[in-house]
Amino acid sequence: MSAVITDGTFYQDPEEDPKKKYNNVCSKASNMAIATNGGEWQKITLPFDYANMDANADLKARAILLTMSTCSVAGCGSKDKKKPDCLYIDDVELVYNYLPTSISSMARNCRHLMLQRTDIPLAEEVILTFLN
Repeated sequence: MSAVITDGTFYQDPEEDPKKKYNNVCSKASNMAIATNGGEWQKITLPFDYANMDANADLKARAILLTMSTCSVAGCGSKDKKKPDCLYIDDVELVYNYLPTSISSMARNCRHLMLQRTDIPLAEEVILTFLN
């Protein structure tokens, strides 16, 4: 399984030409070793790597492409016609946990803010007060 955050313009997964550089990729995440569990529900977590987005301030995340396949390498699944690869997917939920990381100055009528921290704050540490 892989997930790619892009700026919303064309992106193809899998990337058939490893030499081609997509300039619209903000972040990637993958898990190429998901074990079978007898058909039971399982939670799969894919941590994103934001190095590309950090290096290019012009990139704006606008879309997430989630790809699930029987083989982590395109075209390299089962070649046996009697035992083909099979993948059953049901009831998928994508949860994207965005953790804000910085606070910038706010204009008087500003309704958005950004928080900067190097750790994850506890719920009781986050207090928002709105003044008239």
